Amino acid sequence: MIAVLLLSSLMATLGIAFLGSRGTQYQSANYAFLDNQARWLARSGIEDARTKLNRDWQFPPRHALGQPLTTYSEQVSDANGARVGSYEVTLDTTYQLPPYNLLKIESTGRVGPAEAPRAEHKVCVYIDMATTSAAYFKIIRFDDLGAI
Repeated sequence: MIAVLLLSSLMATLGIAFLGSRGTQYQSANYAFLDNQARWLARSGIEDARTKLNRDWQFPPRHALGQPLTTYSEQVSDANGARVGSYEVTLDTTYQLPPYNLLKIESTGRVGPAEAPRAEHKVCVYIDMATTSAAYFKIIRFDDLGAI
């Protein structure tokens, strides 16, 4: 009788411990999901900038000397029109002219409202601006800077 009581209390303690650990596992899975969404929002920003480069030969706009940065952001919605997040893209033209011919693009993806995002992820690419084909801007370096 006492053995059954001890075994029952041991099983109850193990069950409670197991259920307590599930909450942190679900929370970690949710964080991983949100970070993955933010990563793909950041990658969307990179592809948006490449598309703008392909379509507009004056993109990014030329600035006065000492102002090599251009920054813009866009909201992203799902198929139903609900806001998913946003991305912010910064183009750095410091090394765009010869002999470097590089354009640096940084993109930060944000899940949730821009004021208080639930997750953020940043990527950075360097694009070869000296390619012979103006219709394709080859990425020569890709850095995943991770969650912010």
